[in-house]
Amino acid sequence: MKKMLTRVNAETKNVEVAIEDLKRAQEDTEGGIDTQLVDLKSGGLVKQAALAGALLFTFRGGAEAIGFIGGDPSHALPALIQGALAILCIVGFIFL
Repeated sequence: MKKMLTRVNAETKNVEVAIEDLKRAQEDTEGGIDTQLVDLKSGGLVKQAALAGALLFTFRGGAEAIGFIGGDPSHALPALIQGALAILCIVGFIFL
């Protein structure tokens, strides 16, 4: 009987350690971008708009940057403005 109680106590400790490891692993995975994309629908219109704005301004800023690199200096200011808006939208998406 004593041997059985010792084994039960040892297994209980192993289960408690495994539960703590699972909780730690769950906390590590909760803050990732994949979790934010899964929660996009429940995040509301603001979160969806922030993602759409981030994608739109990233591509538009990239196109303006290509125009600037191509030799037209009039594309510099729009590229900077759209790049800043893209960064703002990305930050809003991550923290909202």
